[in-house]
Amino acid sequence: MPNDKRKIELYIQFLGRNHPDVEAFTVAENNAKHLDQHTPRLKEVFHADFLAAHGPNKPVWLSEFLHRKVQNKVQLDRNAYDLLYEQVGVVYRDYHYFKYRHCIIEFYSQARTHYLQQSNSSRHSRGTYNNNTYDGGGPQARS
Repeated sequence: MPNDKRKIELYIQFLGRNHPDVEAFTVAENNAKHLDQHTPRLKEVFHADFLAAHGPNKPVWLSEFLHRKVQNKVQLDRNAYDLLYEQVGVVYRDYHYFKYRHCIIEFYSQARTHYLQQSNSSRHSRGTYNNNTYDGGGPQARS
């Protein structure tokens, strides 16, 4: 991702650190780091979620097929069980990786939009706005 640290900080200041979007962004960034670094905490949380997947309720991150396999683990030898554990781990990490990345990307997008709106409004108020300025809005005819 581009270095938008200043835009992110300004947006966080605008919303306030206790705003639900800021809290969700902070959690997503923290959890994405755990996923990227394969931390012991991630392994603990996955293992607990894997054990919970043995129950009747299918977790949202797990496919029906793998959920049935997890529930029928008694029919598996040790090697097959280890392979299943790894397969479920890949699905778990992929699901959460994309979930957290989506949250982060959405927050970055909102911060950039907020920054542009603030920049444009300050240019308008100072009377220095140039109507020929490209604002990144996509393909458009320029005069």
